[in-house]
This record gives sequence, C-alpha cells and structure tokens, in this order.
Amino acid sequence: HGGVAIEDVAAIEARLQSSLPKVIEALLGSQPVQPLTLQLWHDESQFMDAMEEALGQRAPGSRGYITGPTDVRMLVTTQGDIALEALHETVHALSLQLNPSFGNNPRWLWESVAQYYADAFVHPVDSGIVTHTECVTPDELDEPFNRGGSVYDAGFLIGEFIVAEWDE
Repeated sequence: HGGVAIEDVAAIEARLQSSLPKVIEALLGSQPVQPLTLQLWHDESQFMDAMEEALGQRAPGSRGYITGPTDVRMLVTTQGDIALEALHETVHALSLQLNPSFGNNPRWLWESVAQYYADAFVHPVDSGIVTHTECVTPDELDEPFNRGGSVYDAGFLIGEFIVAEWDE
C-alpha cells in the first residue's frame, strides 16, 4: 500500500528471509508451506478500516494481524521493530497452517509460540512481569489484546521453557 518506505519493506524482507527457514522447519517440518501474502499499510486509518472489514472489529494500538493461514497484515510505523512484528504475525499464520484451530486457543500459548519463534526476548525484570514480590498470573497471560500485554513480555520465556522441557 502507498506510503510505505522501501527501507521498511527491505527490513521486513531481510528478517523474514533470514528467520523463516528455521521457523518453517520447527513448525511444519516436511509439511508443504502454503504461500503467504504480506500486506503493508502506512496510514493507520486505512489499516483499521481494513481490519474492521476483515475481522469485524478494530484493535487500536495493533500493528499487525492475520486473517488466516496465508494472509499477514501490518501497519508500518516508527514505533517498535516492524520486521520483528511481521515475523511474529507470520509465525501465527504458519501456526494455523499446522493447526487451523490454534488461533488464541489458548491465547497464552498462541502468543508464546509467536514470541519464541520471532526471537522476541523481553527481560522479565525490565518488562515488569516479575518483581521482587510477585509474578504475572496465568489469567493475565490469557487477557485479550489491549487489556494486558503480559503474554508479549513473557511469551519468549514460556516458549523457551516448553522447548527446553519437551522439545519443539
């Protein structure tokens, strides 16, 4: 879509090309991969309009979503790491290729898989999910988008633990 800088497209392409072979092998093994479409928006209003049309709702603050196992949609902004977020959303799409009923079922595992395979490590002390007196709860990890971000902060570590304990 218009207005997306070529540098942003190049950064996304580089991240996906370098990371996807490992992700595909881990998630799908020898199963064939369905081709993916990545759509990019620069205008937030148009992105939200497309989201509402596709999903029936808007998620203010979201910079990415999928509509199924082959369609990734991203809002390119100056916030965050768009290439990392594109990889995260692509992991969601690939996860649906493996298991079509996996989307947010359960949410903590869905997001943890995406955070782990996107290599989106967040230090638990820096993020606030762990303090000297308490830790994030399972209910907080399952909160919907925009009601709690704990799963995005803890997801990589959850994925790392699962792989260490039970393998991929």
